[in-house]
Amino acid sequence: MEKCPLCSGQIRIEYKNFSYNADGKAHTIPNIKYYVCSNCNERFLDEESSRKIDQFKEE
Repeated sequence: MEKCPLCSGQIRIEYKNFSYNADGKAHTIPNIKYYVCSNCNERFLDEESSRKIDQFKEE
């Protein structure tokens, strides 16, 4: 992904923690790859990152 599908801004890759709450507890998944628009700051996940989040939540 080179251009943002929302505004056509440039996309950069960032690795950040993904946090969520489940069963009344906070959980964090480290080093999730995000595609971030330099113009509108929208974040996107690729299939691999989505799969990693899903697998972590199932454990």
